[in-house]
Amino acid sequence: MFGRSFKNPLILVGLFLLLIIVFSVILIPMLSPYQWSDVDGTMKYQAPSSEHWFGTTRLGQDLFVNIWQGGRISLALALIGVIPYTIIGTLLGILSGAGNKKVDFVVSQFMTFIHAFPLLPLIMILGIGLRQIEMEPFQILFLSVFIYSVFSTPSLFKVIRAETMRIHSEEYMKATNILGLNRWAKTRNHIFPNLASYVIISSLQFMAHILIVELLLFFIGVGYSTSANQSRPPSWGNLIPNIRGDNAFKEYYWTWFFPISAIALTTVSLRLLSEGLRVAFDPKAERAN
Repeated sequence: MFGRSFKNPLILVGLFLLLIIVFSVILIPMLSPYQWSDVDGTMKYQAPSSEHWFGTTRLGQDLFVNIWQGGRISLALALIGVIPYTIIGTLLGILSGAGNKKVDFVVSQFMTFIHAFPLLPLIMILGIGLRQIEMEPFQILFLSVFIYSVFSTPSLFKVIRAETMRIHSEEYMKATNILGLNRWAKTRNHIFPNLASYVIISSLQFMAHILIVELLLFFIGVGYSTSANQSRPPSWGNLIPNIRGDNAFKEYYWTWFFPISAIALTTVSLRLLSEGLRVAFDPKAERAN
């Protein structure tokens, strides 16, 4: 499988792009002569130049360093989002697929109930409520992503449950009953190793999804805005909504083009990597295509 992975162009391109983005997010804010918090009113809306490669923002900040600093927040949100999604979806999927009919019924009905919630309206209401108790917008954003991830687990749950049931129907699993293996031993030795590929692929795809969700959350008012006295670093989603009302799409193209490009390249790299791994784990998928 690893030999096929290194020959797969989807994995190579996706991994190459992702590594460039990750290293840029880590290194550029440390090496740049500018800081994300530097505000210069005399330099606002400067076009890209040799001094400011991506131009400047409406506050006169260097957009190049702000984008890579913002990547730290956006990627952190993606990681925070994928952890509950992966853990809850996987564990409940195994529990439902490997348990008895009563357990399967209860867990499946619970996940169906969660799946029925309209997530974005729920997050909007949550954001309004949390503002009333004076929670910081920065904290609201992270909490909203966490809750969104928890309520998104039914999609992974369904995959893991179906695959767990399929594995249980295999002949070699029936042989484990003869060997006297308990349920934990079966899960650890036979079920989970066969589910690892589905978990990895789904996690990468969900991380890409969270980057888009973050942008949507800022547009519906769940997030924090940038200002001259801001104490929180920007994120990719935070940089884009601030162009509204400034005629930016006509006159200040760089203020939306570069942040959107950063989101697009990251989501593309994650999806290429996940698709390449899907083919590597399942060669039949490549022949089917």
